[in-house]
Amino acid sequence: MKKNHWLYIALSLLPIILLIILFEIINVRNKKNNIEIRCTGELTSRRKVNNTDLANLNEKFFLFLYDNGTGFLTQKGVLSIDNKNHIIDREVKINYTDFDKEQIYTFKMINVKLRANDNIPPTVETIFPILGRVQSSFYLNITSVDKDLYIFNALSEPLFLCKRF
Repeated sequence: MKKNHWLYIALSLLPIILLIILFEIINVRNKKNNIEIRCTGELTSRRKVNNTDLANLNEKFFLFLYDNGTGFLTQKGVLSIDNKNHIIDREVKINYTDFDKEQIYTFKMINVKLRANDNIPPTVETIFPILGRVQSSFYLNITSVDKDLYIFNALSEPLFLCKRF
């Protein structure tokens, strides 16, 4: 009689256990593989503005990525074009997703908030999409070098390091 009693208990618990396992499988499969990073770094880039002028972008940035797929990028720096300096001081709102579930992220610039002293000419922003006023999307590979250091690599932008703070 006792053997049958345990058999009935085990058989009655089996559907509950299977439902829990199925729920966990579905939950893990649907979960976004986003990361949460708060880091800072520096970026230097050179591009031709026209046939004669060379633009030098030097900026310090603060990147905040939240695990819900949103974030923002604060940029401060200088853009030099033909010996004329322009100030960069802005905040760019970002949405991002793990494009291939293997740390290749799609970043989309959503909104740019310029501060009072930001005087970058809008025509130059098409040359440097990272400045964000031109709505654009780009792909970034984010690799953790150690627990506090990340390498960001994009096809159209230079490689940069971002140190967690």
